[in-house]
Amino acid sequence: MTVQNFFPLDDSGSDSPKAVQAEVFDGEPGFPTISQAEIDALFADEQDNWLEYWDDNRSIPDNFQKIITKIVILPGGKPAYDIATAYLMIPSQVARIIPILFCHGQRGSGKSTLGLLINAIRGNDFVVSPSDTFASIRNQLNQVHLLDSGSLNPTSCIVWDNVSPETLLLGGDKRLYNMILAGYNRATSQISIAYTDGTNMTFQVFSPKVISSVYPLQSINGLEELARRLLILPHKPISEFHRSEILALESLGVNLNEDLLATDSICWDGIDNVLSVYWSDRSNVMRFVRYRSILSRPQKNKLTVPTLLSKDARYQTCIDVLATGVSTGLWSDCQSAIDALAEHITSVESSLGSESPLASKLRDFLENETKAIDEYNQMAIEGNRTLLPVTVSPTKLKSAVESWHNAGEIPERGNVATIKPVLEAMGWHLTKQGWTKVN
Repeated sequence: MTVQNFFPLDDSGSDSPKAVQAEVFDGEPGFPTISQAEIDALFADEQDNWLEYWDDNRSIPDNFQKIITKIVILPGGKPAYDIATAYLMIPSQVARIIPILFCHGQRGSGKSTLGLLINAIRGNDFVVSPSDTFASIRNQLNQVHLLDSGSLNPTSCIVWDNVSPETLLLGGDKRLYNMILAGYNRATSQISIAYTDGTNMTFQVFSPKVISSVYPLQSINGLEELARRLLILPHKPISEFHRSEILALESLGVNLNEDLLATDSICWDGIDNVLSVYWSDRSNVMRFVRYRSILSRPQKNKLTVPTLLSKDARYQTCIDVLATGVSTGLWSDCQSAIDALAEHITSVESSLGSESPLASKLRDFLENETKAIDEYNQMAIEGNRTLLPVTVSPTKLKSAVESWHNAGEIPERGNVATIKPVLEAMGWHLTKQGWTKVN
């Protein structure tokens, strides 16, 4: 091993006069050895600092929202940015129920980027991948909920990228799915494993969770309990934005002609202290608790909760998100927060629709397959003749579903257990003659 001098280029492109000594192994190319910490420091020197985008004259939520708009473009306009901002500020040490923020959209729409940004702002660097096991995710959740001091972590969070229904349902570990369901409510968030000596080890899995997927998890058969816990944030490429969506963004001051910032082009060191310090202040925690109490009793406090939020316990699931936004000044009062959530969910349901991709494709397939029979039966009714049974070949239907799955258009496969509940909901039943429409 020998020591060589390396002369890095200065800003002008010429060799710097200061040589950097580095160890080089004999017989190997002359590359210097360098630690990960030194590499990180080099990148930090070249990165923008988050403080360049922070204005001390603006509130904390205003600053966070400004940063989000420079990194992710959301089609939902102001309500969507408000929801994203409130969620990333949730005080996980005092919150009681936290919905799962579901970033849904096609590839390249920014859904993964938002998760990475929330991770950076909350001081976390662990991203769950599709290959991670139940035990590794459980252990990570248990680890992040406490600080080194042993006190509860106000900025705990876990980000799970590229979630597929197969991971959760079709062949995945059912313990993982059950853990996600349990982990949104502090009252049900402790899970245990038993040792051979009869003792149990307890794990805490409660925290904000941000998941992203190209699949519409909210409408997948078998994931109904997960759907009830999701707070959906749709994403799509800017090229697909409607004119009204572009105008809504421009009203927020979003410049669509500017290049979006990349999360890894910014040094985030210290930004997690913003929330840590804020939620370590007793008066801020008391303000959150007070507003949460008000929001928990809307009738008593003369708050109007739209029917849209009342169904499926949507309102109860999002109370902590609303309390976060009101207590930090993102929304001026509780009713404004409720109205913003209702506007967001209305927009989401309008853009996504309520029917699953599988149901939609099955409906079109059945309509095409039975068109001739339906036309004959219509004439038979007019001529007082006997109607023909409306049936579809199970083999042909299964083949169609499998082709949709192989093309990546739906997550479900063509097995009977998967498609039967959907078809029965449409009035079709499996008989000896095949799939038969029940009049």
